[in-house]
Amino acid sequence: MGTKAVGAARLRPLEEPTRAVEAGVWIGCSHRGAGVGGSVLRHLLDQARADGFAMVFVSTGPNNKAVHRLIEGLGVDLVHNDDAVTAWVNLAEAQSS
Repeated sequence: MGTKAVGAARLRPLEEPTRAVEAGVWIGCSHRGAGVGGSVLRHLLDQARADGFAMVFVSTGPNNKAVHRLIEGLGVDLVHNDDAVTAWVNLAEAQSS
């Protein structure tokens, strides 16, 4: 059986603060709820750490409770705005999820 793409992920370096990246994860609807997003996010955090970054910025919608749980599982506080929920993950302090 071959490999099948079920989404996309990226790390985008930020200009400010230095040594920070923004993480982005998109999982197709048919594969949500199976742990794929959490696995990909953990991989992105490991990759950012290995690449020498100190912080990872995450932003999602207010209704994306699965991502909220993933971030909170790292021991990171979420910031709730009107149309977005954001978090800064300190890679030196983030708990394993």
